[in-house]
Amino acid sequence: MRFGILGPVHVDDGGVPVVLRTPKQRALLAVLLAHDNSAVSADRLIELLWNGAPSANGIRALHVHLSQLRRALHPQRPQRRRDELLVRLPAGYQVTVAPGDLDLHRFEQLVGQARQARARGDIQRAAVCLWQALKLWRGLALAGIDVVALQQTVVPQLEEARFAALEEHVEVDLLLGRHDQLIGELQALVVEWPLRERLWGQLMVALYRAGRQGEALAAYSRARGRLVAELGIEPRAALQRLQRQILPLTLRWTHCYAPTSQQRPSTPRTGATSGWCPASYPPISPHSPVGSRS
Repeated sequence: MRFGILGPVHVDDGGVPVVLRTPKQRALLAVLLAHDNSAVSADRLIELLWNGAPSANGIRALHVHLSQLRRALHPQRPQRRRDELLVRLPAGYQVTVAPGDLDLHRFEQLVGQARQARARGDIQRAAVCLWQALKLWRGLALAGIDVVALQQTVVPQLEEARFAALEEHVEVDLLLGRHDQLIGELQALVVEWPLRERLWGQLMVALYRAGRQGEALAAYSRARGRLVAELGIEPRAALQRLQRQILPLTLRWTHCYAPTSQQRPSTPRTGATSGWCPASYPPISPHSPVGSRS
C-alpha cells in the first residue's frame, strides 16, 4: 500500500485509490503519517484532530474515526486482520509504513542520492535524481488537512525541503550548461519567491552566461530593492560579490566541482561551459544556501 503526503493525502492499494470519505479520516491518517512510524497517544490525537478543543466525548469519537480508517484501508479484510497496518500499541496508535511506501521517504532518498552523485562528480545523475524527487510532489504538502499543528510545523518543513531540492536542481542544471533553458523558469520563481537570494543569484548567473549582462545586473537591483523594502536588509555578501563580478566586461571562471579530464576545458572562458561558475561565487549547498539567513 502506497501513501502520499506531498500534496493532498493519498492512498492507493496496488494502484487502486483508497477512498477516505470524511475530512477527519484524512486528517487522522495525515497525523499518523507525519509521525513517521511512531506511535501517537490517544490524548495527542484528540488534541490535534480537534485543534485543542475536543468535545466531551473525544475518546469515543476518536475510536469511531480509527475504526472507519481501518475499514477504509482494508475493506476486504476481516476485522481481526485490520490491525496489521493501523496498529494499537501501549504508547498509542501507529500506521506502519514499509520503506519506500511513503512518498516523503522516496523524496528524501532521491535527494540523498543526488547529493552523493554530485559529491563524486556525477552531475548528470544528480540532475536526474532531483528531477525524479520533484516529480513526487502533487501540490502543497498535506493540502486540505485542517490540523493547525501540522500546518504550522510539518507543512513549512516539507515545503522548505521541496524548495531546497528545487534550488539544487537549478544549480546542477547550471553546472550542465543549461542556462538558456533555465532563464524563464528562474524569472517566474523570483516573482513568486522574491526574498530567496539563492534564486536571484542563479538567475544572475544564467543571464550572464547567456550574454545578457545588463539583465543580470538589473536582476541584482530588483533583488536588492525587494530585500531593502520588505526586510530592511542588504543582500548577503555572496550575492554582492556576484554583482561586482558581473560589472566588468569579462568574468574569471573557476570550477564549482572537480570534473574529469574529459570535461575540463583547456582554457577557461566566459560562456556555456558545463561545470564553470563565476569566481568567488561559492557552490550553493543545502548546508549554506545563499537564500538563508542565520
